Amino acid sequence: MIEWSSPGWLWGLVVLPLVWALHKLRARRGELAVSAVFLWRFAASEETTGSRWSSADPAWRRRALILALLILAEAGARWTDSRSIEIWLDDSVSMLVDEGEAKRHEMALQVLREAMEDLSPFRAVIHSLTYPGRSVRFDSLSANRWEGEVDSWFQDPGPGVQMPLAMEMSPDAVHWLVTDGADSDVNRWADTAQLSRIVQVGRARDNLALTALALRPSLKGENGLNGVLELANTGDAEARRTIELHVGEHMLRSWSVVVSSGGTETLTFDLPDPVDGPIIARSKPADALVYDDELALAYPQRVRARLFGACGRHLSTALSVHPALTFPSGDGNDVDLAVVCGNGEAGAAGRARLRFQRTERSHTLGKPVLWTSGARELKHVFLDHRWLRAFPAGAFGPDSGKALLAAGSEWLIASNENPREIDVRLDMEFQAFAEQPEYPVLIAGLIERLLPEARLDRVHAARRSSGESRIAPLPMPEPMAGPDRISGGAGVDLSPYLIIGAIGLLVLDMRRCIGRAEKFAKPV
Repeated sequence: MIEWSSPGWLWGLVVLPLVWALHKLRARRGELAVSAVFLWRFAASEETTGSRWSSADPAWRRRALILALLILAEAGARWTDSRSIEIWLDDSVSMLVDEGEAKRHEMALQVLREAMEDLSPFRAVIHSLTYPGRSVRFDSLSANRWEGEVDSWFQDPGPGVQMPLAMEMSPDAVHWLVTDGADSDVNRWADTAQLSRIVQVGRARDNLALTALALRPSLKGENGLNGVLELANTGDAEARRTIELHVGEHMLRSWSVVVSSGGTETLTFDLPDPVDGPIIARSKPADALVYDDELALAYPQRVRARLFGACGRHLSTALSVHPALTFPSGDGNDVDLAVVCGNGEAGAAGRARLRFQRTERSHTLGKPVLWTSGARELKHVFLDHRWLRAFPAGAFGPDSGKALLAAGSEWLIASNENPREIDVRLDMEFQAFAEQPEYPVLIAGLIERLLPEARLDRVHAARRSSGESRIAPLPMPEPMAGPDRISGGAGVDLSPYLIIGAIGLLVLDMRRCIGRAEKFAKPV
């Protein structure tokens, strides 16, 4: 490919049409009186006839080419090989380590920038090792345009490195690796890959990471939460830290911990009351990798529910003690779940609706009840038909939604997805059913199905891999491809050849002009 050391001279090519214009607008020859025209037939054959706007002298092409060659020579035309540099950049979490004078990724980009200055001219592409397919291309003419884009990669580091396959590494390119060497996967890949240069940065080795924060409803209290916090020391030395647990600006708990090198620590805690915001765990003082000194978990808030109609004693009690529900005071309809009993009507603002039908008198079921395939988790709730009574179908039928529970051809529970609602025909005040342990389990299962995510007995957790927090550099192997030699080196300077060509054309043009003048002046 052709590179230019002074590309500004290329703007001079815009004057080439002026050469044509000068030949087009040249003045006609003056008249010369002679004794006989036939004696001057050679001159007449070359003399342009017609107006001064006749065709331009074909010699303008040769002279424009001479000017173009001189301009290209001044622009510093240089022929370089078409091979390029492919740079595989480790943009994982460990590259965010603060080394004191700068962060690791800043040091790596600085080293890379200096290496590029020594190799100009060049063509290069930088590949991300955490997001395959993310890359930036540039050359020596746009060398300053890649830094901002590559630096933005470290605002959202990937979950882990994914090493390229051999087929992804072009055999016609020179390959570099830029890393801190903290990931053993990168080291193993570098040991076998055809790399010409390995750039390693970073010295810090000690780091304590918060690797997991988990919460679940308390097994001891009605409204409390049980929590677990896990720490991992990925450094070489013992770590002493103060761990704090916050909700907003309020600190809930704090611990002083000592974690041995390579060890882990698990902290358990109980929260007696629900939290009204994200729970944040912090490690103090901060270490070299601030990224893993904090871990946040947004625990789902309780669902706002409201009862519409007369729900009966047993059903009302089961709903009131549900740990995921809260019943705000007032008459507003802006709730997440509307529970409708009998002929009650829910306001349109309810996002999900659970309706317990109640019409006339209930009747016993003569056949066993079966869950359909659409019941999903509900099919684990065992229901004996001898416990159950149901109300007549009335408007309730197959067209009202997907059947979840049926006794023969009789539909007992059905659901709709849009809007989200469940209709129940079972008599929830039947004493034999209300005394069974399956009674609150069924109600909880119906509520869980209507909610966007499960609330009961589910562990909500925020986690990160301890491997991401290993920052100690490991020894890197020697490049297998040997010293990096970009084929073509600095390239071949074409300027002397262009100047020689321009001189040759100029000599040819002068000879043509002299020959033409002699032919024009010689009578026959």
